[in-house]
Amino acid sequence: MPTVSFCCIFKNEEKNLPKWIDNAKKIANREGDEIIAVDTGSTDKSVEILRKAGIEPYYFEWVNDFSKAKNFALSKATGDWIIFLDCDEYFNDASVPLVRAVIEEQDPDKDTKVIESFLLNINEDDNDSIISQFIHWRIYRNLAELKYENPIHEALNYTGKDKIVVCRSNLVIMHTGYSEGLQRVKGKRNLEFLQKEIAENKDGEISTQQAYYMANTYAQLKDAEKTAYYSKIAVKGTDEELGFMTVRMYENLAQEEADKEGGGDFNKIIDILDRGLCRAPEHPDLMLDKALVIFRARYFYDVENLCFKMLAKANDPELNNKYESRILAELHSVYGMLSNVMYHKGNVLESRRYALLAIKAKPQDRDLLLNLAKCFRDEELSIVKPVIDNVFPKPTADDKDAFKKYFSDSPYTDTYLHYVKPAENSFECYMCKGMYTKAVKHAEKELLRLFKTAAYCREKYPNETIALTLTTPEKYLRGPKKPPKKDITLKELTDKFITLFSKIILACFSMDNDEFNLNKEILNILVSPTKDVISAGFGMPCRPVNFEDMERFYKEISPHAKKPALLKLANIVAGMPDMRDEFLIEVIKDLMLKKELQGAYNVALSLKEKGAAYNTLMGIIHFYAEDNLKAREFFLKGRALGGINRELKDYIKWTDPSNNIGIKL
Repeated sequence: MPTVSFCCIFKNEEKNLPKWIDNAKKIANREGDEIIAVDTGSTDKSVEILRKAGIEPYYFEWVNDFSKAKNFALSKATGDWIIFLDCDEYFNDASVPLVRAVIEEQDPDKDTKVIESFLLNINEDDNDSIISQFIHWRIYRNLAELKYENPIHEALNYTGKDKIVVCRSNLVIMHTGYSEGLQRVKGKRNLEFLQKEIAENKDGEISTQQAYYMANTYAQLKDAEKTAYYSKIAVKGTDEELGFMTVRMYENLAQEEADKEGGGDFNKIIDILDRGLCRAPEHPDLMLDKALVIFRARYFYDVENLCFKMLAKANDPELNNKYESRILAELHSVYGMLSNVMYHKGNVLESRRYALLAIKAKPQDRDLLLNLAKCFRDEELSIVKPVIDNVFPKPTADDKDAFKKYFSDSPYTDTYLHYVKPAENSFECYMCKGMYTKAVKHAEKELLRLFKTAAYCREKYPNETIALTLTTPEKYLRGPKKPPKKDITLKELTDKFITLFSKIILACFSMDNDEFNLNKEILNILVSPTKDVISAGFGMPCRPVNFEDMERFYKEISPHAKKPALLKLANIVAGMPDMRDEFLIEVIKDLMLKKELQGAYNVALSLKEKGAAYNTLMGIIHFYAEDNLKAREFFLKGRALGGINRELKDYIKWTDPSNNIGIKL
């Protein structure tokens, strides 16, 4: 049986040593095995902790050289195989029982000199979340030809004449040394070493590797200017010199541009990342950076394409062997972007699937919870609750607050009632329970109270009487007055009225004709445009509604509207001239997400000019209805009529039968 020497060097590692010792004793526990720990000048309880564990440490006088200290430890090792983990590294629970088996598999093959392990950098300050991953040499034969080089960022080097044979394993090592709280301390330490090393360069030049490490060190120290300065030096090196360092350097340069006022130049950022991808082809980290930039610019087709490429490359052994990567730590971002793209495409089921994958990858990310709530906003509680319970089986108080916040913009259903928990006998509670008459009466009482504030403001702002008549009938402006609890501007008062009018419109539109006829006296205390919007929704004579007012009402009402109310709103929009194309697209998408194809079709037909906008809208309707062939006809007509824009370009690409984006997960 091969023997093992489990090694480390340490200085003031009392926090990490217990975990390291536990790891070492579980693996190096057979006859002939040994645990070698070398102290380089501890002043804390590290030595005491080791001795209590039955391990007598060696001592090496520190000479500002990690390689020399590690090679000293190797000189004390007698085992057939070396396992050299730093004190802030340990095999995960699944790997511990496998380490010996992997070593024993290699023993008959004397050519195998190194066993590669998968190292995960984790952030202890963020629930052990993954920062990045890389392939490392931590297990190797005890050979004179395998020694460490470089005073800092030491690396194991093979000096033998024959070919080195490396075995790749599935062993996983966790590394806590890049945790957020340690970055500045390590950065200061490393900077001192690097500056000394560079000062000793005979030609006065800085090597590509030194520039890379200087850039990384200044990144740890949050010095953006010097990070970019040394990154620019590093990328001048050859591809062979840059090697695994390529990705981080181009990310630093892209970040420098993005940090400029106004978010930097979009094209310059993309150019930097593309240059990086030319040197590190299809690296998922650079693709992720590019996807995030273009996602913010709403190039959704390209985002989708990049996301699927990233998922295909996330576990590519060749890439992981050559480059450090953070893609596993960012899978939630990839899934989150895909969820948003699918929602934009009208594919709600796929949007939900990716939203769930995203939040499973990072449950504490509140933006992902917001996205999940958006995907399920129109569903009843019987569908939503099992999903949320599966993701959050034991929700904390913070989780519950987040549910309340994120479902507050959903329709007034039992889902809203369960997660937002509106006050009993409130307008929202009545709406959720389908008690629309009581909801109108509740809003009416609130409106009469607000009329008294308007009457007070008429005296305070005598020159704004005309503006006040747009919200309050004359008789109420001359009626009882009630000053607000705190001073209020006319804009604040108008916003309160808009919110309240929107509630009344929604409650009325949620009723059928018979129930509304019993409540239509509410029209007697309303003025235009609210009165006219309600009248139009029920086919009653009314004055034309201003399109700006309609847009504002729609944006207030639509998040909480069920299908009947949304259809009434859409019918009014369909009958209005001069609506903005962007707003009509928004209305059509809302209808299509609720599978209201006819309502969406009516809105599109409302356009008098059957030009670019009309064809784009008709294309979106057919696209959401999964008729890509018909959708493409309309999109191409829209482009031919001069309607080309970023969104239309995406739809044309999505409906191109030669495109086949997607992978099976």
